[in-house]
Amino acid sequence: MTPWHKFKLDWAGKRVLIMGLGLQGGGVGAAKIFAKAQAKVTVTDLKSADQLQSPLDQLKGLAINFVLGEHRQPDFLTTDLILRNPDVNYHHPLLKLARSKHIPIAMDASIFARYCSLPIIGVTGTRGKTTTATMIYEILEQLSGLPVFLAGNIPGTATLELLSQLENKGLVVLELSSWALQGWHDAKVSPHIAVFTNFYEDHLNRYASMEEYFQDKLAITQYQQPTDWLVVNQQLKAITTHAQIRQFSTADWPADIKLAIPGPHNRANAAAALAVTDALGLNHNQALKIIAAFPGVPYRLETVATINGISFINDTTATTPTATIAALKAVDRPVWLIAGGNDKNLDFSQLGQVVSQRVKGVFLLQGSATPKLIQAIKIAGGGELIEDQYGKLQSAVTAAFKQAQPGDVILLSPAATSFGMFVNEFDRGRQFNTLVKSLQ
Repeated sequence: MTPWHKFKLDWAGKRVLIMGLGLQGGGVGAAKIFAKAQAKVTVTDLKSADQLQSPLDQLKGLAINFVLGEHRQPDFLTTDLILRNPDVNYHHPLLKLARSKHIPIAMDASIFARYCSLPIIGVTGTRGKTTTATMIYEILEQLSGLPVFLAGNIPGTATLELLSQLENKGLVVLELSSWALQGWHDAKVSPHIAVFTNFYEDHLNRYASMEEYFQDKLAITQYQQPTDWLVVNQQLKAITTHAQIRQFSTADWPADIKLAIPGPHNRANAAAALAVTDALGLNHNQALKIIAAFPGVPYRLETVATINGISFINDTTATTPTATIAALKAVDRPVWLIAGGNDKNLDFSQLGQVVSQRVKGVFLLQGSATPKLIQAIKIAGGGELIEDQYGKLQSAVTAAFKQAQPGDVILLSPAATSFGMFVNEFDRGRQFNTLVKSLQ
């Protein structure tokens, strides 16, 4: 029996409440496959129909009930399953109520793992998840000789919807955020190959402590078996696991092989992907060539254009100070930095020092994190580098373009979240790309 047939048998006629449709594709995919399995699907989201127009258009014609602009308590008490969007807090009051009534709550990636009969390579970490997962996917596509599927926390992919495509052979690569891994803890499952890229301060606007954040990440390996593999950053060697271990570090990538993507952090990502190659017994030398040529993924140190000798680099997914530090260390030309946004209760002191040492000027986007960044830069002695604060990205891009000289780089690497001025970090990145193209 295929995973899809088993899924249909289990869910036909059952009531499924999807909490949070979202804008990145996962909620749409989940709604589609449950509807296709003839479950009784209700989607509830606090956003309005106008805000969700694109995903709603993709669900037209399906037998789905929509509750938009609100969550109704009865919906959470009269269902056979609540499927929680990763952006919905685990401790949401309605989820607490549902748990008290013993109503099952799950997430799309953990349900997928329950039905998927193929080996899963799961990738987590604070930074580098998407790049590493996509590198691994490219290697497997070219070297494994098997069908390969990429999903998880990657925009435009829908993990659950893959169930209808799986056959008896293949490999699955999933990017797994800490939120997604909460569902794996609940299901007590871990992937066959777990990749833990790194661990830095993040998400302290939603976690009470770094320890709580780390515990969610540990689901990547906590339920592995002795036949499984943990590919882990050498900095995290204290992790205990039942799996076989392969450690990696930046030094593991050959010094004489240049990557197409910049920065020491990407050498670590490359080393992780190479370690997975070795764990699977694939051709090491061919994998080196594939990784070296890997062009990167959108919105991660992505060169958008060069205008009048000035390069524009889009690193909008840098939503932490650590990520922006990595970006600044990766760019080897004079930088005009566009940064700022909303706060995740993170420490900006180290970023302030790096900014003071490495940039020609800083153009700041308004938000709750921006005063902290200003203070950190001033404490580090770089106060004169602060150009101004801007309520619109267009104003910041225009001001930076006026200041920059041929050979310079204008780098969008915000070190903060985007909510408030933008729908999300990808909306911020798309707007930056559009603005840059308008300058040509």
